[in-house]
Amino acid sequence: MRNRIEESYRVSKSELDGDRARVWSMRKVRGKELCRMVALGYHFYLQTAINKVRLEAARLAADESLTQQDRKACDGVRKWLEATTLRGLMAWFNCVETVTVQNEFARKRWSTEMIKRDQLFLKMLYSEEVQTFNAKDLEETLPAEDSE
Repeated sequence: MRNRIEESYRVSKSELDGDRARVWSMRKVRGKELCRMVALGYHFYLQTAINKVRLEAARLAADESLTQQDRKACDGVRKWLEATTLRGLMAWFNCVETVTVQNEFARKRWSTEMIKRDQLFLKMLYSEEVQTFNAKDLEETLPAEDSE
């Protein structure tokens, strides 16, 4: 947890192009830190959910009772989640409005298989198994503390 807090300070100081909230009173500093802790909590919660989806997709990809097509779809979700960072995943689903695909290159990029993969990922993300957390799940998401 300490590593993530220090990383959030580094990001706010170096990567926000000077667009950071400055505070002038101790009360506002405490409010800013509260917001930082809430944001880190959401970050850990989402990362834990994504990790559970990846494990569930791997389990379903190896399940012999499913059809070959379903196993292949689950394996595609697993591979995609292993190759994509949380930031990349958030950027992938960052959409403000519906996009109409008009040229041939965009049609190839947004294929039916990708849309099905995204739908399967969202379905798995909102499943009952993923939405229930226990302390062990959260501990696996937290980075290892450096022993100094």
